[in-house]
Amino acid sequence: MKFPKSQRLLTRRAYGRVKERSSQVKGKNLYIEYIIGQHHEPKLGICATKRFGKAVSRNRFKRCVREAFRQNSDSFPRGIEMIVKPRKYAAKAGFKEIKRELTTLFQG
Repeated sequence: MKFPKSQRLLTRRAYGRVKERSSQVKGKNLYIEYIIGQHHEPKLGICATKRFGKAVSRNRFKRCVREAFRQNSDSFPRGIEMIVKPRKYAAKAGFKEIKRELTTLFQG
């Protein structure tokens, strides 16, 4: 299954809009900034900088987050726009741990 453009934050302006008006949630592996927007489906942006690690680690983290988002996109609040950033322990986290944290941070 693809990750369509309609579910991505694509522009610098979109990232800026989320950062400007965002609420934050923190988990052990993830730091998420989000807003509830006007869109009908959830949107995802990922920001993993060089500070997190080498390209292999950053790309692995991004793949895990994208796949977790794809598998659970219907469980997120309607119209949510989020930017996901890795925290210190995310480099050692597996896919299942990232997926569980991404979904549980928005329940309750």
